[in-house]
Amino acid sequence: MDQKEKQALIDAASETAIKEVARVLQIAPTRESVRPAMELAMGSELMKLYKLCVYFAVEADRFFEQKTFFASCLFTVAASEAFLALICFHEQDSVRSTKAFRGLNKQSKTFSDVIADFSLDKLIKVSSELGWIPVDVVNARLLDAIVTDFPKLAKTVYPNWDQSKIEGKIEAFRSSPGPELLKVMQDMRNLVHAPRWLKTGSILDGVEFEENCKLAVLAGREVVQCLSIKTTKAFDEALQRLAPFDQLPADVKGRVSELLLRDI
Repeated sequence: MDQKEKQALIDAASETAIKEVARVLQIAPTRESVRPAMELAMGSELMKLYKLCVYFAVEADRFFEQKTFFASCLFTVAASEAFLALICFHEQDSVRSTKAFRGLNKQSKTFSDVIADFSLDKLIKVSSELGWIPVDVVNARLLDAIVTDFPKLAKTVYPNWDQSKIEGKIEAFRSSPGPELLKVMQDMRNLVHAPRWLKTGSILDGVEFEENCKLAVLAGREVVQCLSIKTTKAFDEALQRLAPFDQLPADVKGRVSELLLRDI
């Protein structure tokens, strides 16, 4: 699935969601009128994560347009991390079943507290275990470009890797692109810590480093879009559960709508 196809699917699902929620609540079918109801339904924690996803993504695009690719890379990774955390809340039962979650010392912590303590590394492991980014959703042409350019990136980002390790990473890209793209983005993000350069032996070559960051941003955009497809499908399933609402008597539907909208 290429980027245009994914974006078209996301846009169509968004329009469907707006119309369906507006129909149920008997309000104008516009993004502005529906947003307060959807925010209320999502709850404060999920809404905060959603707003962070959007904020980080907008900042990433702004820096990309200014050709400050490292800054764009940092915000792209931040958007991906926020998106992964958001999906955790949508799929709590599945997340609870993962090895990454079960292995934690949760004691009396709530699910929210556990996710709040998750590192990006832990989120990547959860997404990998649950297959949140299927191979067939990743843009094949973009993946080919990343695989082609990866040896060049490895020379400066992973200078201590031998050829066999580079080839192993390329094979991993082919078999499990989502988690592997996330791992490369994570490694690029970690270079914001100066001591990391000493540990990895990474080479700071201004032009080459910015090109590596640009490649990481393109990979990150693909990840965010793939995760958007994941949440789009979840919203579609949620909309299906609105169907029984139509079977309620008119006066009951009116009271439900009033309850949902009274705090807006």
